[in-house]
Amino acid sequence: MSEKRKYLMWSDLYCYSEADAIKGTAETWQGPREMATRWAEWHDINSAEYDIAGKGKTVRVFVKDCATSAVTEWDVTGEAMPTYGARPANA
Repeated sequence: MSEKRKYLMWSDLYCYSEADAIKGTAETWQGPREMATRWAEWHDINSAEYDIAGKGKTVRVFVKDCATSAVTEWDVTGEAMPTYGARPANA
């Protein structure tokens, strides 16, 4: 069974610093890469601008492993996934 680890994530591109970091928990096998992509998703959703997925930006994300204090850097990108729906046409 995999242990859970706590991480802090931030990006200075958007004037965030470690003091403003978002907290997250992931299984050890997921690790910092998973946390970097979670931060990007969080940022896009909360900004409602979708700079990363919608506008193709690459963002540097810092991820700190709270157990080891190791900080890794990740360049995160995203893709916009179109969603379609249908409803009955008015006759």
